[in-house]
Amino acid sequence: MKRLILLGLLLINGVACAAGNLSAQEVRTLMVGNTIAGFNEIKSMEYTVYFQPEGKIVLVTAQGKRLGNWRLVDDGHFCSAFPAEPELCTHVTPYGEGAYRRLKDDGTVTHTLKKFTPGNVNNY
Repeated sequence: MKRLILLGLLLINGVACAAGNLSAQEVRTLMVGNTIAGFNEIKSMEYTVYFQPEGKIVLVTAQGKRLGNWRLVDDGHFCSAFPAEPELCTHVTPYGEGAYRRLKDDGTVTHTLKKFTPGNVNNY
């Protein structure tokens, strides 16, 4: 019985998480063409990033500037890639108070997106 209850809670939680994922169009509106201040949860690092409409990324950290690429999948996955690193595809979900999180399919949080400013405010 305990297993059934636990399984039911896990299924409900999975459905709730999936329901909270932004659509591809919502992700495009939120991220593309905007400058975003965020935090890389895996590397414990603050950053600023600009997602160019043409599919390019300009990422700036304390270590310097990096260039990469992004793409959107029809199911809402936002994928980013940098040279010598594997592509990272995540869902974007609301986190509260205007913040969002990028989540792997297994629920691992990879980034917290904190502040969104329209345009390329840092002229990247």
